[in-house]
Amino acid sequence: MNKLCSLLMDNANKYVREPGTIQVRLDSHQHKIRLIISNTVSEMPQNFNRLFDRFYREDQARKHTAGGYGIGLSLAAAIVESYHGQIQASPLNEETIAFEVVLPLK
Repeated sequence: MNKLCSLLMDNANKYVREPGTIQVRLDSHQHKIRLIISNTVSEMPQNFNRLFDRFYREDQARKHTAGGYGIGLSLAAAIVESYHGQIQASPLNEETIAFEVVLPLK
């Protein structure tokens, strides 16, 4: 679970708008745990489903400024899947993206 949190926080840190905010929320409900990491962005992604594809980069120009290889979110998705959970990305508003992870409690 540490790796999952690290991957999602690293992603938020790389793409947060400056000045901007990163928020982390953790709660549990009905035998599930929910982690939401959100951050303000300069530009909202166009294809949220593809963000979890290995080597996918929404904007190739970001590759040079933020670094990385486009595998962090795909690794996060694989970790979530190994715990039989779900992960999704969605806009909270016009300037904030949220990554939500839902995992079953054992």
